[in-house]
Amino acid sequence: MIADVREQVAIYRQRGWYCVPLRPRSKSPSRRDWTKLRLKPEAFPENSNIGIILGEPSGWIVDVDLDCAEAIELADQYLPPTVAVTGRPSAPRSHRWYIAAGATTEKHQDPNDGSMIVELRSTGTQTVVGPSIHPEGEPYDVLDNEPATVPAPMLAACVKALADAVIVKRGLSFQLANPVTSQAGSLRHAGNDVETRAIAYLNAMPPAIAGSSGHSQTFAAATALVHGFGIEPDRALAILAADYNPRCSPPWSDRELQHKINQAATKSHDRPFGWLRDDGPMETASEVDLSGFMTKPKMTVSEDAKPSSKFTGIADPGMLPERLFEVPGFVRRVMDFSLANAPYPNIGLAFCGAMALQSFLAGRKVATAGDLRTNLYLLALAGSGTGKEFPRKVNSQVLFQIGEANSIGDKFASGEGIQDALVRSGRMLFQNDEMDGVLRQINLDRENSRESIPNILLTLYTSAGDVYPIRVKANQKEAIHVDQPHLTLFGTATPQYFYESLSKRMLTNGFFARLNIIDVGKRGKGQTPGSARDVPEEVLEIAKWWADFEPGTGNFMKFHPKPLRVAFTPEAETAITQLTVLVRGNPTIYE
Repeated sequence: MIADVREQVAIYRQRGWYCVPLRPRSKSPSRRDWTKLRLKPEAFPENSNIGIILGEPSGWIVDVDLDCAEAIELADQYLPPTVAVTGRPSAPRSHRWYIAAGATTEKHQDPNDGSMIVELRSTGTQTVVGPSIHPEGEPYDVLDNEPATVPAPMLAACVKALADAVIVKRGLSFQLANPVTSQAGSLRHAGNDVETRAIAYLNAMPPAIAGSSGHSQTFAAATALVHGFGIEPDRALAILAADYNPRCSPPWSDRELQHKINQAATKSHDRPFGWLRDDGPMETASEVDLSGFMTKPKMTVSEDAKPSSKFTGIADPGMLPERLFEVPGFVRRVMDFSLANAPYPNIGLAFCGAMALQSFLAGRKVATAGDLRTNLYLLALAGSGTGKEFPRKVNSQVLFQIGEANSIGDKFASGEGIQDALVRSGRMLFQNDEMDGVLRQINLDRENSRESIPNILLTLYTSAGDVYPIRVKANQKEAIHVDQPHLTLFGTATPQYFYESLSKRMLTNGFFARLNIIDVGKRGKGQTPGSARDVPEEVLEIAKWWADFEPGTGNFMKFHPKPLRVAFTPEAETAITQLTVLVRGNPTIYE
């Protein structure tokens, strides 16, 4: 086992994490001064277990230790998504890993018997990882994937919400913690705890009864907590589960309550954020004004009675006409292959896939005189069963067959994962089938974290012609930069979930503004499908030409490319000028 242990310790160290030797088949460190140890791999003794030193020494890697079956079951509903998940055969997926700068260790126990529910483990602790062996003989999973980066306060709140949910699931009551308020808020609401007022408001609201607008009533309750009182979503969920759900008939499931809270947090609202907390009087439960939340019958409003809008007179252009998808040459050839072989051919999907492929192939190779690059961010809106996967398969096959498979990316694990991929290859094609989830991070990232996936994608987009600095890891001696990074994004999303996630925060986000969003319409007529592997030779030949094309000279073109400057055709120059005049002459476009 010694070779395996030392080899794995070396891998962990390369990723910026220090390890500590543990006693064989034990969770206990073999030395009392283990918190100060920074051992090299060869110093680990034979047959030892290994633990990762958590928190600040290892670049703020932290572990959420799920200590009970209920916590493991509910974790996906409460904890931020991360692909770094480990465990052992009898306790699979019992550890979730994150990078959370400044996080502190927090333990959450059952108030009845004191048993541990969940623990956020950080500086001063360590967690056993593979290839270690559990005292009962089970192997621990090796931590292979990259932990997601999240704000420490958000992670702590999510862990607390998970613990509260477990307590609720067990049928126990718990004391809601007093929220941290600003000095101004404390003076304004002295003696009136916000959560206490919110619970009183909630108790005065009618419960959800099946068949009697139950969904609307529950959404109203969630909105009062999240938007009216400004309570964080995780705390609002715990309150909704403990103080509202028991009165509902039938009670909602944990997943349904989470959905209502998510809707309340992301949808736009007529009243300002915190209006019940800041502007509402200190009502007793009997004085609560529910008129803003009560479900009202639908009323027909005449066109004359509708308020005027600055967009009045602007007609809905409808779906993109198919003629606009006509791009001769390589793009058209890739489209033709997709349309001829997809089980449900869709010209919009075929266009997006082909444009993404051309965008990637030309990345770091060509630029305009003004240094515009070919880094496209495409989002295709397509319903379930539309055949979204076929254009992605075509792109993957083309790049695989021309030797560019290392530049293909799937789902985003974290912003750091995107950066690391670009360090390896300089350019990447990411094909993501769950872009609505990425977009929701804009709404959830209240601290505007620099390391969030949308913010990193935004920075990369604007850095395509510049030098992009990579984050500094623990004990990294020299800074790492990528010269002219190229990232092409081909994302797909279901229209329903995409439109549900829209909010003012998202619509004003710079990343969202750089997405080319195309609604591809309904599923095409079915046909006998072909194989994405049978890419025509003419397509492969052109793709290979792009892969081999190096416009600059010298041995460092891979690291410091010199793209060929390509002039606009007269027709393109005229079209761009006309578009610029149109936009500048219509101020509502900016608004």
